[in-house]
Amino acid sequence: MKPFANPARPRKAKARSQGEFYPYYAGFSSLFVADAIAWALQGCTGSVLDPWNGAGTTTTAAFRRDVVGIGFDLNPVMVVVAKANLLSPLDAGVISPLTDKLIEAARVFDGSGRKNSLELYFKPRAANTLQCIALAIWEYLVAEMRPICKSDEVNKISPLPAAFFVGLFNTVRSLIRQFNTSNPTWIKIPSTPQEKVSARSCVVLERFKQEMNRIGELCSNRQVFAHTSQSICMLGDARALSLADSSIDAIITSPPYCTRLDYARATLPELLVLETIGLARYSETRKLLMGSAITNKPATAVPNHRWGNACLGLLESVFNHPSKASKTYYYNQHFSYFDDLFDSIGEISRVTRPGGRVCIVAQDSYYKDVHNDLPAIIGEMAADRGLTPMGSHAYKKSNSIKLINTRSAGYGVQRFPVETAILFEKG
Repeated sequence: MKPFANPARPRKAKARSQGEFYPYYAGFSSLFVADAIAWALQGCTGSVLDPWNGAGTTTTAAFRRDVVGIGFDLNPVMVVVAKANLLSPLDAGVISPLTDKLIEAARVFDGSGRKNSLELYFKPRAANTLQCIALAIWEYLVAEMRPICKSDEVNKISPLPAAFFVGLFNTVRSLIRQFNTSNPTWIKIPSTPQEKVSARSCVVLERFKQEMNRIGELCSNRQVFAHTSQSICMLGDARALSLADSSIDAIITSPPYCTRLDYARATLPELLVLETIGLARYSETRKLLMGSAITNKPATAVPNHRWGNACLGLLESVFNHPSKASKTYYYNQHFSYFDDLFDSIGEISRVTRPGGRVCIVAQDSYYKDVHNDLPAIIGEMAADRGLTPMGSHAYKKSNSIKLINTRSAGYGVQRFPVETAILFEKG
């Protein structure tokens, strides 16, 4: 079997540059997804699902190949970003005039009296202007009624307003750049009121206009596809997919890695934008995401024997590790992760049709000096759930977010991870 292109995106594409609507630190390379779709559908048409859709590389690649793409994610920010990445170049011409109208509307909106989560980073005047832009996008491009604090209302957003929300996300990021760290998944929070960002309304609005001009230009340079198939991006949980049994032809996905990254904190500013108009709650999203730093399951919970020997051995090693909190917090976190992973793989198997193909990308890691062979764990869980292995492709990575923490090298083990595309067929 010919190897797929490397799933890792080129390093230059991960930087916040001028080349993407919303440059994202994680996600597949588009070439990898193209190869995976060709393998999974074997040249036929069909449907492709990504239950951890992220920024939407899978759904975008499916659309470009006239394949039905379905993407779910529990993070409302990523649902919006994935929708924006489906924006048609035929809409490029309306972005500039709509931006002017939204700015005009934001100037007359009054956000006072509404809770403004953006005041975590901004002084009231700047926070109010940003909130008014968000309200203008929603009320002029999505729905006349304001959101009622239900995060699934992001499902109402189509690609065009999603692009404006992404422009607002990027505007916020540009204004709080001083709080960035060397770790792209972590952003600092002002420790005193004096550190909060102060910006005049005209400055905020002009920054938003510049960002939308950039997105409009990028959009106009996209290829026009005369396709009949559509991709759909929705808020949804991989552990409980809202799809019928045996309804999907292929699945291409990658679960959150078991590296204790705080995926919600990575999108904190963007979640605050949505929260300030009632489309999300940061604290709730952080609890819900798989691999969350917040776990509620007891450390005394007994693992399921169906998780497989690789998983059970890892959990035993974590529990018996002499380092601080191994028996409590870290065991609890690993347990919760694998409990969620097993349920998700069960859902993947349930919705895949007999004979359908599944590609799951996973990366190994270390807990202290204990090797976490996540691809092997997924292989055992998938076999229990009725997925037959068809091979794999391994890709050694030359860098890792974890290596940013120099203290992680203290156990003297090789820290360069291996990313593996594991291939299955539904029996």
